[in-house]
Amino acid sequence: MMQSPAQVSLRPNNRLSDMQAIMEQTQAFENRVLERLNAGKTVRSFLIAAVELLTEAVNILVLQVVRKD
Repeated sequence: MMQSPAQVSLRPNNRLSDMQAIMEQTQAFENRVLERLNAGKTVRSFLIAAVELLTEAVNILVLQVVRKD
């Protein structure tokens, strides 16, 4: 199947925009994590937030593993 030059030239842009969207999602996630960690005023509140974030991450990973089985 032959592709027109317009289709060929659009592919890198699609890949670039997909990569950019992924990077923006990653950056937004990192920002939310940092804001949550910085919200507390004490070391104790920082540690509590860190444990909560780790708990959420582990729960998400467990759900992904269970769904694959």
